[in-house]
Amino acid sequence: MRILIVDDNDRFRQFLIAKLEEKIGEVDIIEVTKPNLAIVLYESDPYFEVILSRLEFPSGSFMQIHQHFKEEGHQVHLIAYGENSPQEELAVPSGVAAISLDEAHNFKEFSKELFSHPAFASHLPLEVKEYSQVRLFFFWRFNQVDFPIYLRLGEEKFVKILNAGEKYGPRFLEKYQDKNQKYLYVEKKHFEELALSLYKKPLVDFDKSLTEEERKIRRTQFMQQMVLSVGVTPEVIEMAEDDLAKIIAEAKNKKTLSKLLLILEKSGSYNADHANLLAYLTAAMCDELGWSTRRSKEKLGFASLFHDITLPDSRLAIINYRSMRAIDKFHRQNQERYKSHPLNCAELVKEITAKYPQVDTIISQHHERPDGTGFPHGKDYNQILPLSCVFIVAHDFVSRVYERHFNLDDAIEILEEMKGEYSLGQFNRCMQALTKVVTAAKN
Repeated sequence: MRILIVDDNDRFRQFLIAKLEEKIGEVDIIEVTKPNLAIVLYESDPYFEVILSRLEFPSGSFMQIHQHFKEEGHQVHLIAYGENSPQEELAVPSGVAAISLDEAHNFKEFSKELFSHPAFASHLPLEVKEYSQVRLFFFWRFNQVDFPIYLRLGEEKFVKILNAGEKYGPRFLEKYQDKNQKYLYVEKKHFEELALSLYKKPLVDFDKSLTEEERKIRRTQFMQQMVLSVGVTPEVIEMAEDDLAKIIAEAKNKKTLSKLLLILEKSGSYNADHANLLAYLTAAMCDELGWSTRRSKEKLGFASLFHDITLPDSRLAIINYRSMRAIDKFHRQNQERYKSHPLNCAELVKEITAKYPQVDTIISQHHERPDGTGFPHGKDYNQILPLSCVFIVAHDFVSRVYERHFNLDDAIEILEEMKGEYSLGQFNRCMQALTKVVTAAKN
C-alpha cells in the first residue's frame, strides 16, 4: 500500500507514520510538508492509494490538493484531519473523509476512525502481533525509553538489545543503521505509549544527565538524520536557528576555539563535530572580514550543518582533495555517493533557500578548489561564491586539524601549509581572516 502524508507538524506526522506502519505492516509512506509539494509529487508519481493531509498550513491548505485533484479527475482516497471544537464539524468538501485531532480528542478513537476508512479494509492483518515495528530513525529523538527494544532476527525470532529505561547513544543506533536495519521493535503492549510519545514529547527529548555539549551534538545528529529522512521542515529550521544563534554568539570570543577543539577531541562523532566547528569558524571569519550581518553567518551555519548529510559513513566524509586516492578502497556505489554528495546535499536543503538564499550553492561548491581542480564542476576562484570561499577555507582547516586530533598547537603549521593554496582572489582574504581567528585563540 502506498500513502502520501502532507503535514508540516513533524511530531504528529511521525505519530501517524508509526501507527500506519504498525497497523498495516507492508506500507510505503512518502512525506511532504506543503500542499503544493504534494501536488507536484503526485503529478510526477501518481501511484498512491491514499493521501492523508492536515487541513490548514501556514502557506496553503488541503483545499489546494482537493481542488487540483477535482479539476484533473484523479481517483484517490483523500483523508483530511484538523483541529476543531467538540461542537463543530470539520469543514471539508463532500467525498473527503474528515477526522478530528483536537487535543481533547481521544487518540485511540482517532486511530479507530482512521483505520475504519474503506481504503484500509483489505490491508489490515487478521492476526495480533506480539511485537510492533518502529522506525529506527524515531529513536534518534530520545536517549532512553521506558520499555525494552528488540531486534528481529527471523519471522518469529526477536532478541532484546536494550533494557527498559537503559540509556543509549548515537553509536547504539549507528550500529544497526550501518547494517541497513530500518526498524527496531517493541512489545505490542508498549506500542501505544511509544506512538503517543512521538507526538506529545518535544521533537528532541534528552534527559538532564547529558552535558550541554553532549545535547548540542545529539541535536545536530538528529537534525542531520531528519533532513536526510524528510528534508528541511519548519521545526528543523527553528531548531537549527536556535543552535546557530548560540554558536554565532560564542564565535565572538575567539578564545572559545581551544575549548571547542578539546570537546571535539573527546567526542568522536565526526559529522556532528565537523558541522559545529565549521559553523563556529565561519562565523568568526565573517567577523574578521567585516561581514557582520547575521544573515551571512546563518547561511554558512546551515551549510555547515547539512553539507555532508548523505555521507553517514565518516570514513567517506573525512576524505578531502589531499586524500582522494582513499576513495579507491570503497565500493563503486560509495565512490559515486561521495562524488555526487555536494549536489545531492544541496538538493535536500532547497526548501531552506526561500529564507536563506545561497545555502544550496555553498553546499554544492564546498569541494571546489581555487585553481579549478575540485568537484563537482571544476570551478575556479573567479566562479566561486564569496561565502563559498569562506566555507572552503574553513572546511580545509577543519579537515587538517581533525587529522592532527584537534591539537591547536599544530594550528600555525597548518596555516602555513594552507597559505600558498589560498592566494587567489577572495580566497586570500578568507585565509587572512582564518589566520586571525586561530592566532587569537592561541594567544
